[in-house]
Amino acid sequence: MKLPIDIHEEGDTVTVEGPRARPFHERHRVEFDIAVPDALDVTVHLVRGDATAEGLSRPLAITTVKGDVRVTDCASIAVEGVSSDVDIQRPSGDIAVKIIRGDIAVGHASGDIAVTTKRGNITLRAHTVRRLDASTVRGDMTLMLERMAPGGTADMHTINGDVRVVLGPEVHCRLDATTVSGDISSRLPLQAASADACHVSGILGAPEATLRVRTTRGDIRLAQTTPSAAAPPA
Repeated sequence: MKLPIDIHEEGDTVTVEGPRARPFHERHRVEFDIAVPDALDVTVHLVRGDATAEGLSRPLAITTVKGDVRVTDCASIAVEGVSSDVDIQRPSGDIAVKIIRGDIAVGHASGDIAVTTKRGNITLRAHTVRRLDASTVRGDMTLMLERMAPGGTADMHTINGDVRVVLGPEVHCRLDATTVSGDISSRLPLQAASADACHVSGILGAPEATLRVRTTRGDIRLAQTTPSAAAPPA
């Protein structure tokens, strides 16, 4: 069976479009393998299906209703979805992910990171952060961070879930961690520390940046790697 695939060019835009929506009993599955020149930005719109991207040096934007997203060795990345697991590894630019249901994993990142999911876990591993904003309503969060840029900010927030933060010895920041219903354990060498069962604050090394960790119902675990120890795998 032949299915209509439309490819057309208008100005600086090249559009590749698959079959439009059909009745359920007439639906077909179409897969695309597209090689993209370095000079092009890429925008992908999917109703139902997975998206995989590798080695793109220009900005990438993906919107999907239902389908997983896997991105490796690409530049700046923006993902929006309804029901999607998102996995981004070794990005060279900023990251923005906004989904309703699904887990988010980011590995070996630097730069600005903004990720949010309403129902899902978030796992982040970053070299250097200028700005980080991560939130979930129902899910656990893990942050493994090697360093923060001077003046940088990082916010981790979940309503119902545990938070684990592992910081490298080069992270120098002002830390504030709070849980409303849960416990906090800290193995960080904080200066000017203030701590009780639900709140920990202090300065790690120097107040060059700011790290805030919040959960309403959940525990918080804070730890630091040794200079010779590698961060745990994401």
